[in-house]
Amino acid sequence: MKKSRFIILSVLSAMALASCSLFNDDDIVVENHFKTKEEASQVVESDVKAGGVAATTTADVPGAMVFKNVEYYNSTEGKKIKNSYTTGTKYAEYNINKGEDYDADPNNNNFDLYIPEGVNKEADQNIVLFIHGGAWISGLKSHVNPYVKMFANKGYISATIEYTLLDADLLDDTKADKTLKNSSLSIFRDLDEIDACIYTMKKCLVELGFTGNLNLVIGGASSGAHLAMLYSYSRGASSPMPIKFIVDAVGPTDIKEDVWKTFKAANQEEYDTMLADGIEYSSINAKKSADKLRALPVSGQGYAWNEYQTMRIANGMCGLPFSLSEVEAAAADENKETVNHSNPVYESIVSDTLSGQDLLSVTHYLKTSAKIPMLCAYAGKDNVVGIGQFANLQKAMEDTSYVKGTDYDYFFFKECGHVDLDKDAAQYEAFTNKIVNWLETK
Repeated sequence: MKKSRFIILSVLSAMALASCSLFNDDDIVVENHFKTKEEASQVVESDVKAGGVAATTTADVPGAMVFKNVEYYNSTEGKKIKNSYTTGTKYAEYNINKGEDYDADPNNNNFDLYIPEGVNKEADQNIVLFIHGGAWISGLKSHVNPYVKMFANKGYISATIEYTLLDADLLDDTKADKTLKNSSLSIFRDLDEIDACIYTMKKCLVELGFTGNLNLVIGGASSGAHLAMLYSYSRGASSPMPIKFIVDAVGPTDIKEDVWKTFKAANQEEYDTMLADGIEYSSINAKKSADKLRALPVSGQGYAWNEYQTMRIANGMCGLPFSLSEVEAAAADENKETVNHSNPVYESIVSDTLSGQDLLSVTHYLKTSAKIPMLCAYAGKDNVVGIGQFANLQKAMEDTSYVKGTDYDYFFFKECGHVDLDKDAAQYEAFTNKIVNWLETK
């Protein structure tokens, strides 16, 4: 296996590793993707309940009923979350929770639900579920409250979910051997939790007297957008509520090296030219082929970081991380800066990684998934999720007969980074207005 297949830009490592020093704290903590600060609001409890939680009010969404920290679960046997990955995956030994359903944890498995005043309970509803980011290992549902409150203020039932975060140690090859690190943490568990959340949301709305068709609009920011897309395309056909469309704000779409590395041009002139040309796949791919694109700088540390961090992230997210002893076994030199690619340990890691990259990549499912419309936002100066991510998604959509403007649309924030889309106020307004337009028409 050629070494070049696994080059990883260092900032992806920073996304996945809380202990990584390549990011500053602000980059990893700020999740709401714009700078609006939440304001404190008066809370008044009412007699109306959903999921056993009494409704409150908030000044941020006048007249709305707000149900905070509603626990979600979907098993008929106690408060458990159905495990959909008991068979059939390469990683079954590690991520299936011993074949049992998950115990719901009130701290991790809950959602907030906003029901605007005057919603017609007999009419069909498009309900927005927005998922927070945080590199899969950090973040809180409150980080995307501004999105949720914005949709609620537009008159749409909206919610945000808390879910089980991956343990940073799970992605750290300096920790204990992988056979001890599994517990039940994986991206697959998060997808099960999203399913349980949707099930419970629907149950609550029926409990509150909604009799029309309940449809879902699911979205998120950064890794939250990745989860929203991955859920929709890998298992949306069985969602408790039909998915009308997806909202993708700077979400990773493909975990493979050749997508991550196509972020930045060789120099500022080439970069400006590329952005002027747009983020079409053909334009980016041509520049990559001409060696006019490069990955972000790497950390310069040992352990052949470019190569191993790609694999560690993919394997860790699947519940199958590899250990320091494996890194040492596959290293070709004392400083672990190069890799012995013919080493059996290395080949085993590679095999796991290739399968994991597919299971985690949104584009992997597009060929077999039902067509789900999507609105996307990507930024020209995003040093976390590069523009190559959307270009690759765009090509996959077009290869499966998606039509721009109808089945998907994207908004390009040329001068913005990963967490400040609102810096381009006009484009941000256009993006959110398009979401509302689709909410009204889809």
